[in-house]
Amino acid sequence: MNVVGVVNDEMEESGDHGIGRKGIEETKVLKEIQNIDETAMNMKENVDPREKPTGVRMWKRIARCGGEASKLVNTVNETTKRKSRPLLSTGLRRSIGDGVTTRIWKDPWIPFDEPTTVSATTPGGLEVERVCELMTEGGTNWDNDKIKTLFDEETCQRIISIPPNGDQGGDKWVWELDRSGVYSVKSGYRSAMVETWNQLSHNEELDQDAVFRFWKRLWKLSILSRYKVFLWRACLGIIPAIESLEKRGMNINEDCGMCNVAPEDVFHALIDCSDLQNLWIAASFDYSSRHYHGDLLEWLVVESEKWKEEQLSSLAVMLYYIWERRNRKKFENKMIRVDDIWPRVQRSMDEMQVALIDDGRNVVVPSVLGWEKPEYPFHKLNVDAATMTEGGGVMGGLVRDGEGCILGAFMCAVYYPHDPILLEALAIKRGLELAREIGSQNIIIEGDAKLVFDMLKTNCNQASALNAISADAISKKAKLVRQNFVWTDSVPLFLSEDFFH
Repeated sequence: MNVVGVVNDEMEESGDHGIGRKGIEETKVLKEIQNIDETAMNMKENVDPREKPTGVRMWKRIARCGGEASKLVNTVNETTKRKSRPLLSTGLRRSIGDGVTTRIWKDPWIPFDEPTTVSATTPGGLEVERVCELMTEGGTNWDNDKIKTLFDEETCQRIISIPPNGDQGGDKWVWELDRSGVYSVKSGYRSAMVETWNQLSHNEELDQDAVFRFWKRLWKLSILSRYKVFLWRACLGIIPAIESLEKRGMNINEDCGMCNVAPEDVFHALIDCSDLQNLWIAASFDYSSRHYHGDLLEWLVVESEKWKEEQLSSLAVMLYYIWERRNRKKFENKMIRVDDIWPRVQRSMDEMQVALIDDGRNVVVPSVLGWEKPEYPFHKLNVDAATMTEGGGVMGGLVRDGEGCILGAFMCAVYYPHDPILLEALAIKRGLELAREIGSQNIIIEGDAKLVFDMLKTNCNQASALNAISADAISKKAKLVRQNFVWTDSVPLFLSEDFFH
């Protein structure tokens, strides 16, 4: 039996661094301090809701002030400097050249992990104020004897580890949080947010190298960005689960809206809710290791290194749909069956794989969406399927010849599956069985499930039902004829499998 697959109409929904440049003079530090606050105000995480942004309103006020404008500008500048100094103090350090302008006891010049000033002690009667007084006579190296007299052993080692840089001339400010030593808005933002991000880490005992490897692997997954971003937010605990909102000061006092039994934290809402247990059973991958953990990031960092990329990708998609289901119930009072989530995950994975692999060739989409007579010696099989609200679905199809005469027809209902894509595949299977029964050897298949036809011509390797049947069809049963896939012998093996058992 020769079969040509044609897509008639796509009906399926898509599843889818110091301040300024090097060598800048010290006096320019204040200008940078004045400018940094404007950028910080645009970052929601850093905005105090009680503060009003300046922007256009500030300039209108300046215009109305007339002669008082300069006084108002000075007031604004003093405010921005006062607010910005704490941020800059986390990364600014004095780079020693001649040591003349740097104060030993008041400026951060010793290379600690964070910019730090040392205690003002003068043991042995040695009184020094400037860093240049700790250098040898030529100013090219440190005076080790003086340094050892003033500081403890660890501090001495830190000072001596970086010799004075006479080539740079005078002392300069550098930004320690960037290798170039130059300040940037990006590095400043990271510095401002590091405390917040550290508070989001629930697992201080986790191996940080393992955590880094997990994040790196997550962002390289071949799935849509929305799934990766959601998994990242869920791992950090910043999705608005009830417990997370209560930690931010909101008084909600509700249990999980899905099981109505347990408090809703991120791990419960996405993993541990009793309402989701059938989903973990239906999944094609083994996620049973979740029982040994109580935190999402901990679970994935510890266990996912042993998983294939497809397993981690499927989990990211599934958690996204779990949260979407939760929100539909909470805000729209619409209940999505938990049994529908995994088929939806598989369909999304299939669609993303098709998008990555398919080059768009060998696709037949009629310009006119109407039934056309097949050319001799082909007969045409038209199929369609739909889901039922209570589960399962219905399907039907008919075979017609070149004159439009009906040679055979079928219609049936099934209790499983409830997924429209698999129902379309079942309809194709049943239609080809009918064609074989009536003796049709050359069949053109028309349907409205583009994903089914795309998967039939894609070299697939994922663990989904649609991938399995497509791989079997393409491996031995198909060849290219007139830019269509044509099966050259009997009905493909995947279409003879019984989906009902």
